[in-house]
Amino acid sequence: MKIDQLLLMRLLRIGGPGLPIGAFSYSQGIEWVVNKGYVGNEAQLEDWLRTLMYTNQRCFDLPIASKLYEAWGKNDLNRVKGLNNLYFASKDCLELRQETLQMGRSLLEIFIQTREIKTIAADFKDFENVTFLTALSYVLSKWSVGVENCLTLILWGWLENQVVAAMKLIPIGHFACQKIFGSLENNFGDIINGALNIEETSWSNFSLGQSIACAKHETQYSRMFRS
Repeated sequence: MKIDQLLLMRLLRIGGPGLPIGAFSYSQGIEWVVNKGYVGNEAQLEDWLRTLMYTNQRCFDLPIASKLYEAWGKNDLNRVKGLNNLYFASKDCLELRQETLQMGRSLLEIFIQTREIKTIAADFKDFENVTFLTALSYVLSKWSVGVENCLTLILWGWLENQVVAAMKLIPIGHFACQKIFGSLENNFGDIINGALNIEETSWSNFSLGQSIACAKHETQYSRMFRS
């Protein structure tokens, strides 16, 4: 789907971790694995991120996002609430639950305050525990960006935040991060195609290493990122 210039600017504005949805505050476990020495160089970081792209992102986050986008387009609120609750329940540690709720609230508040989507407060009045994926898919559905562009934005935003977090933690330079990002971008088509075609019975966010890392990060003695 072709995107016009205004819509592209809007997507760039909300897609990155730098604006006040707060994604830049979180490392999703990378801080702990770096602290423990499991990820300590460019090759290890790329392997860690590619693994998460093909597990959590391809098999769970992106498939749910695609169905949320579709449900918002049909105004199927029961389906939206069911998917939102499933996604929230899948967060298997406190840190990940707090992250998705804080980012979801922040994104909704942005659009309530700017009045860019005038129905947003009414559309979410009966929701509890609004996750970031639910809020973001709502906005992207209202903008009619197309489901593939929706998933591309979500995957890009996640990867951007992870690479920038790792750059500060390992530390590695900008050149190494650009190489990693460029390499992983080549997998985007495969990841998104897989996410759009996976059966719901095969959805899975099982990634034991990241789950342990996020849980351990909650009590890490010294940390740069929010827990």
